[in-house]
Amino acid sequence: MAECEVGASTDRWLRWLQENEPQEALTAGRHVVFGEDSAGAPLVWDSHTDQISAYWFKGGEWETLAASPHAFFEALFNPDSKENPEWALAIAQIQNAPAASA
Repeated sequence: MAECEVGASTDRWLRWLQENEPQEALTAGRHVVFGEDSAGAPLVWDSHTDQISAYWFKGGEWETLAASPHAFFEALFNPDSKENPEWALAIAQIQNAPAASA
C-alpha cells in the first residue's frame, strides 16, 4: 500500500465506521488504517495505545492483533512454526530463494 493509499484507506474507514457503526468510529489523527486482512477487515494502528487491531465489521468487534507495530511485524515476518507452519514455511522459502539478477 503506497503512502497516499494509507491516507485514502484511513479516510474511507473513518467515514464508513462513522456512518454505519458510530460507536466504533476511528479518530482522525489517532488511528491509521495501513491495510486489510484477507477478509477485508481493516488493520488499524492506534497512536495512543500503539496497538495494532482489526475491526471485524461483519460481526462488529475489534480484535487486538499485537501490542505494537514492532510486535505485529515481528510475528508476521518471523512466524512461530508451531502456530502457523504453512506461513513459517513460506517465509523460509522466500529467505532461501536465490536473489534475482537485474
